[in-house]
Amino acid sequence: MSNKNKSIYQQTGTTDALRDLWVSWSKMGDILTTLGRIDEALAYYQKSLEAAEKIYQQTETVNDLRSFIIVHDNIGDNEHARGNYGEARIHRLKALELFEQYVKIDPSVEELTTYFRNKTEEK
Repeated sequence: MSNKNKSIYQQTGTTDALRDLWVSWSKMGDILTTLGRIDEALAYYQKSLEAAEKIYQQTETVNDLRSFIIVHDNIGDNEHARGNYGEARIHRLKALELFEQYVKIDPSVEELTTYFRNKTEEK
């Protein structure tokens, strides 16, 4: 594969490059969601999930944990909009689980726990 066909991450292997891809894929998912193209948005959210997971495994920083939470929440919202309530709940529960880890690091955000709990019970 030529360098032109490789992603920035594949070329450099850096976490910063992967983080840039995560941001781009997440934003594409958001844009496509806003346009009502939720099936296409899901593909970008899934790419961003893979990136966020890989980044967090490498860094274990609070900011990267937050990114991982956001992606699961976005996918949960997307699956809910598509009527896939079981998949939505899986991602929302994962977001809640990760958020509970986040609260242990930054207790100032604890009030948002209710937000994530309520979303896991939505249908």
